[in-house]
Parts: sequence; structure tokens; C-alpha cells
Amino acid sequence: MRSKTLNSQEPGISNRPWSPEAEAAVLGALLTDSSATQQVLQQLSPDDFYDPRHRVICRTIQELIQQGLPADLVTVCNALKSTDHAGSIPASYVAGLTQAIPLVAHLPHYVNIVRQEASRRRKLRAAEQLVETLSNGHPEEEGHQLIEQLLGEFPASNEADLGSADTAGADFQPMASTELLKVLGQTIKRDDENKQITFLCALSAYTEDAQFNAMYNAPSSTGKSYIPIEISALFPNEDVLAVGYCSPTAFFHDVGRYVKDLQGYLLDLSRKILIFLDQPHTLLLQHLRPLLSHDKKEFHLKITDKSEKGSLRTKNISIKGFPAVIFCTGNMKIDEQEATRFFLLSPETTQEKIREAVYEKIRKEADLEAYRLSINQNPERKLLKARIAAIKAARIKTVKIPSTQLIEEQFLGKRTVLKPRDMRDIGRLMSLIKGFALLNFWHRERQGPTVIANPSDHEEAFRLWEQVSVSQEHDLPPYIFQVYQEVIAPAFQAKGSGLTRQEVLKQYFKTYGRPLAAWQFRQEILPMLDTAGLIVEEPDPDDKRRMLIVPVLGK
Repeated sequence: MRSKTLNSQEPGISNRPWSPEAEAAVLGALLTDSSATQQVLQQLSPDDFYDPRHRVICRTIQELIQQGLPADLVTVCNALKSTDHAGSIPASYVAGLTQAIPLVAHLPHYVNIVRQEASRRRKLRAAEQLVETLSNGHPEEEGHQLIEQLLGEFPASNEADLGSADTAGADFQPMASTELLKVLGQTIKRDDENKQITFLCALSAYTEDAQFNAMYNAPSSTGKSYIPIEISALFPNEDVLAVGYCSPTAFFHDVGRYVKDLQGYLLDLSRKILIFLDQPHTLLLQHLRPLLSHDKKEFHLKITDKSEKGSLRTKNISIKGFPAVIFCTGNMKIDEQEATRFFLLSPETTQEKIREAVYEKIRKEADLEAYRLSINQNPERKLLKARIAAIKAARIKTVKIPSTQLIEEQFLGKRTVLKPRDMRDIGRLMSLIKGFALLNFWHRERQGPTVIANPSDHEEAFRLWEQVSVSQEHDLPPYIFQVYQEVIAPAFQAKGSGLTRQEVLKQYFKTYGRPLAAWQFRQEILPMLDTAGLIVEEPDPDDKRRMLIVPVLGK
């Protein structure tokens, strides 16, 4: 699982509204840019920071400035040594904040986010105090005083001044897919469709019911986990849960937290990005199916676990929230139930892609520190990370698509005969529409926490869908469909008759310059192509013991 730069489970940090990214960005600016101090400290006080460490750092900066001293990384770390916080705030932590420096033009937006979250916490505290007072039967006069105090936390004149994620992102320009690809392409070469869908999948986590899932199926060493990992690096660390192969018991223990009253584990996956870097245990996949299908937002199950004495005991598991889920697996054979729950993706393996990836690897390994610095300091990448943080802070609930006529015409217009799988595919298409609307929500109509998609979102989504729809419609990972298109079909047309398995394997090596394992072709690829109706196997007229592969051309 990924380590957290700012861990919301640190001592003294409870589950309250706050933005660790915005707080770190503001402090990073204060530590590295003296011109930012007046701009920030006139609008924020140390108490506006939620993380206790951040409050201490901000107060230290404020005190240094009041003494007429410079406030930078060196002076702040030195000042902290003489306080009681030297052990809890090491210099390495303060130095880490300087890596979260925002673009200067967007510093006011981060300040607004910190102020907004501080305001939300004050309102929450006042509301909780009111509930406690009324519940405990305190005098009515005291209750009225608290009501007036609570209302004082919601003055209409202060709302515009406090700012919000909307105003904090007012300067974010509309972002087309071409601009998104340019930023993602800094670390991910080619794979345009894959990186767009993966990014939108991760972004969909920041809604309550518009999430969707993606699955990468491809042989080893093709980069199937690289794309999700690189995309997730753009998102806040605390929102990304990346796990390798694990059993259900290990997963629930690692990701969940033990609740005594429940006598088991609670997993709150709301607004989380869950990445499986390897095919999860079959039983774990079965447990997660209601969550992947969005059947129930909260459900309960039981698992068995060994006690300290070695005997089996039952534990309760409570799971709530819809995460955005990304699976990475080298297993080509997909259960039909799983195929309906995911966008099926495979990394591009063209010579051009491999060549560009090799060049990038050379540049990275030659000087890793310089490479990371150039990537992290890239203005466009920093702006995209700021955009993601602002989308998260906006607390969007859902995305609506007001006009369905255009979707009906474009989706149904090319289909003379409808198939049951079209019901599933239209859902995937609409997920893309919602993803593009969320990316540009500042420039979309709003109804409270609901974003309304517009025609440009339709166009972007349909353009992307057309590029991936063929393999999706056959419930096939693109890699397997490419084997059919680029190997089996051309070899059949060249020969004019059915193909032996050995002939297909030879053609595969000729096409891609690498071998395909005979067992994988026999056990995983052929059954998938047969189920999709793209091939049939017929007895060889010259040797009835041997089966020939015949593609169903025109599919």
C-alpha cells in the first residue's frame, strides 16, 4: 500500500473536514517565497490549519516575521528545535512541505480552500455543541444562545469572502482531452485511450455515485500496472490504496479498521481510488462484487480468521462507499461477471510505443533525482494536480446528463440489431461523459452539489468511446482482440483455410517479434475468442485428431 505523505491517521488528526494538499501547498509557498507571506498571513491564522504540525509551523513562521527575521526552511527548522515540538516535527517533514509548492498564480485558491475547510470545522463544532446541549437538557436560554452562535457561523456576507472550491478554481480554464493527454504524456508515452480512461476512472472517485472501474489485462512486462501507478501519482496520497495480491482476510485487516462494537472491521471506501497491482484472490473478488456493481452502498459480510490459539473464528466486515477500482492482471481469461463491471484495457505494445518508453527510461535512470525534479516542477503537471485537489474539495455528489437525445441518436444509430451487452456498454459511455463534465465542473451548470454535463462532454466521450468500443463490445481485453485482428485473421486470409495452433504461434512471433506461450494461447486466449464468437474450431479434414482455428470474418 502506498505510504501517505500527510497521514490523516496521525496522532491528533481525526476525521474532520480539511485539505492536507492545500495546507501543505500554502506552507510550502511560505517557506520558499518571502513575497507570499504578507498575502497568506493576512488571510490565514495558524488556527485555520487543521493538522497540529501545520499550526505549529505557521505560528513559527508568523513569529519569525514579527521579529523581523527571515522565515525559510533553515530558520523555521532551527526555531522548531528550541520548542517542545522538535520531536514531532522533524526537519525532514518541513522539507517535504517545500515539494508541495503550488503555482504562484494559484496560491490564492489554496488559501481559500484552507479557509473554507476551517469554516466548515467551526460550523461543525458549533452544531455538535448545540446538539449536545439540547440532548443533555440544558436551560432553554443556553440553547438559544448556542443557536445564535451557530447562525453566526453562517453569515451570508461571509460566504463570498470565505471562498469555496468553485471560486478557488475560477481561474481553471476548460480542459480538453488534448490538453489532458499532453500532461499525462509527460510520463506515459502513447496509450492515449488507456491513460484518458484511467484518469477519468480515478477522478470519478470524487463523486458519490458516478464512479466506474477499469481492468488492465496483458502479458507480463507490458506495463499494465505502470499506467495506473503513474496516474495515481497525480492524486492525493491518502486517497489512493494500492495493493498487491492478497487474501480477503489480509485485505480487510490492512485496509479496514477494527471497530469493537461491530466485532469486526469497517472499510470506508468512499472517494477512494483502489488499485490492485495483481489479480486479487478469487474469494476477495467475489466479496467485492456488490461494490463493483454499485448494487449496495453499504453491505456486510462474514469471514473466518484464525484466533491466537489457532482455532477458526468468525469476523464481521462492514463495507461502505463506492470507490473507483482499477485491476491489473496478467490473466487473460476473464469471468463473464467481471467483464461486465469494468472497462477492459491493455497497454499499447507497438514498436513506436516501446521505443519511446525506452528513451524515457534512459532519461529517468540516467539521473533519477533530476528527472523527478523536472516532472514535479512542470507547471502544467502542477496545475493539473491543483485542479484535482480543487475537484476533491468541491464535494461533488453526482453528474447529470440532461439531454439524452444526442446519446440515443449516436449510440443507437449505428446498431441495426440491439444486443443485451448494449445495455452495459451505454453505461460505460455515460461514465465517460460524466468524467469529462467533472473535469471541467467550473464551466458547467450546477444544481447545488450536482454538475450538469453539456454537449462538449458528449463529444469528448463519444470520440474516446469510438476508439475503444470494438473490444469492449466483445467483452475482450484489447490485447486479445489485437491477436485476432493482427494475427489470426490475416494468417487465415493468407492461407485460405483453417489454422493450426502452431501456425498461429508462428504468425504471432512474426508480427510482434516475441513468442506467445502455447499454454496461454490454448487456455486463455482461444476460449475468450470462442466465447466472443470471433472464432470456431473445426476438425482438420486431413487429421481428425487436430482442430483448426477458423475466424468468423466480418465480426
